[in-house]
Amino acid sequence: MARPNPHHTLIPRIRSRRALIVAAVLVQVVVLALAWVVAFRHARGQITQAVQQYIVDENTEFAERLQDRLLAESGDPGEFESEGWENWQRVIEQAGADLPGGGFACLLDAEGNILCHPDIREEGGLRSVNLSGKIVEAVNDGGKTSRISEVAEGETYSGRVEFAADGTHYVATRQIEGTDYRLLVHQPEADLFGASSDITGTIVFSGVLAVTAVVVVGGLGLFFIVRSYDSTYAELNERLKSNLQIARQLQQATLPEALPSLHGFDLAAWNSPADETGGDTYDGVALLRATGALRGRFSMIPTGRDAEPDALLLTLADATGHGIGAALAANGFHTATRMAAAHADSLSGLAQSVNHQLHDDLPPGRFVTGWFGILETAEDGRAALTSYSAGQGPILLYRAADKKAHTLDTESWPLGIEPRLGDAEPARFALAPGDILLVTSDGLVEANNPKGQQFGPARLAKTLARVADQSANDILKSLRHELDRHTQAAPADDDRTAVVVKVVG
Repeated sequence: MARPNPHHTLIPRIRSRRALIVAAVLVQVVVLALAWVVAFRHARGQITQAVQQYIVDENTEFAERLQDRLLAESGDPGEFESEGWENWQRVIEQAGADLPGGGFACLLDAEGNILCHPDIREEGGLRSVNLSGKIVEAVNDGGKTSRISEVAEGETYSGRVEFAADGTHYVATRQIEGTDYRLLVHQPEADLFGASSDITGTIVFSGVLAVTAVVVVGGLGLFFIVRSYDSTYAELNERLKSNLQIARQLQQATLPEALPSLHGFDLAAWNSPADETGGDTYDGVALLRATGALRGRFSMIPTGRDAEPDALLLTLADATGHGIGAALAANGFHTATRMAAAHADSLSGLAQSVNHQLHDDLPPGRFVTGWFGILETAEDGRAALTSYSAGQGPILLYRAADKKAHTLDTESWPLGIEPRLGDAEPARFALAPGDILLVTSDGLVEANNPKGQQFGPARLAKTLARVADQSANDILKSLRHELDRHTQAAPADDDRTAVVVKVVG
């Protein structure tokens, strides 16, 4: 019997194996590519829905807050360019700074014409724009629609609306209670969704190529997947960084470049968020002492008036958590304090007003610890501090006479938890040259070293007593140096803020 020809049997087997491998590769490529596409299409849909719902919720909350601000300004804007219109227009213009780029708020009259708009002073043609017939489609609500002019009083309707010129926009509309006017909050977000779609498409395409490479060349294919993912992730991360940077700039704009000066006092402040945005904030407002029947009270110095202040209102607040959510709460504290300072007749009244606003605005589980203080040189020439702490601490008062730092008590629980704070009155302290007030957020005392040990209030008080002979700014530098030495300059896991006040005579 003849011996079998090895080449005769081997070649067909190799060809069959190659065909099987090719078929298997093609099947795997197709199946994996389809699975990849389906998975990312689903993810894109989920992301888009989440972003849409977030925008709708933000528009709704913003419209309701803006209504309260407008009603607090005056009950009715009146005729075009009247004093009431000017007041409401100013609030509308200021509100634009709280919205992302391209967003705005405007006021419609009973016929749906634009009455107040951030650009109405420069673009008079906006007065002829009528929006009452536009139809708003709710998001994730079965296609429910409503005309802007048909939303009932006391309700806020939020969703997307089609404008022929610019495509899809997201709006919230609400009739202002007790008036014939309607508020419209508007954010054009088509670019955001388009970018999301583009990025997802890039990921899907890169994934298909990467899966093919994995099947064909194994480890080399995995390398391509990682590289493609890294590239796409970097692009998405850069976009997110850009948006967070805008949010950081908006928050930093609420912090004063420097605290107002007051004769007899040396002041310094420092803020360092743990993320791009943070939940800590501080502020300083120059005050004038009232006379006559209002003797003993203070009022804000009107914008544009150049006057030497008689006192300063200082604040420091720490919202729960950190990041964007905490930053929004901190900005709410800043805005509420500025608005309340314009009409509050006492420090406790100011705290009650801010608490009431935050209780209405903050979602459940969110609150803000806050400190309010008034520095003044009393009529007898002595420096004095009036202090009210709503859960904020630690607050240290260093007395030069005994060279010790004393911890001040809080007057109430944090802001935003209950509709009203307690009945405790602010504490008042006479100050002498060399006395130092230090107010910090808990990010300083709760900072851990590598062993898990906190910096602690005792170490803070000891450091303050050791550097009490320095200027306010140098005291802050020394505190920060001691904090870095304790933590070995590790990244902060919470926001850190401090205000230093030193009496210089």
